[in-house]
Amino acid sequence: MPLRQTLIQCIAAGTGTLVIVLSWLPDSRMGRLPLIPGWLGAWLDRGGAVATLRTGLAMAAAAGLIHAAGAPRSVRRSVLISAALLLAAEGGQLFLTSRQASLGDLGWGLVGVAVGVACAHGLTGLSRRSGGTPSDESSPQGTVGD
Repeated sequence: MPLRQTLIQCIAAGTGTLVIVLSWLPDSRMGRLPLIPGWLGAWLDRGGAVATLRTGLAMAAAAGLIHAAGAPRSVRRSVLISAALLLAAEGGQLFLTSRQASLGDLGWGLVGVAVGVACAHGLTGLSRRSGGTPSDESSPQGTVGD
């Protein structure tokens, strides 16, 4: 497996883990986290539509990376894995008294999954057509670079 693919898989796994961890924190305010810049935390913590939209943004990033990390790149597989991640993130909130899972979060999360997988699928297709790294589907086993 090429180093590039391994790196994308590690980043995808880290992003998925981050989605779960942030969803299961007792306090949903992102501005209190030391890794998030103050201006971004203030925007994310505005409430209302932004609070629900942030689930979609996180899931778009995670789903895009999950699809880019897949070999072979199956849209159905990427959507199923990403939807399972979303259900785990939101479902875990049912067991936290200080958090609340919502249908709005699920809806925006599913929109994020669709956007993330579609963007990654489009970008990987462009990469193959422009002479970028071929997918594992078209590479014979045991060639240089595997």
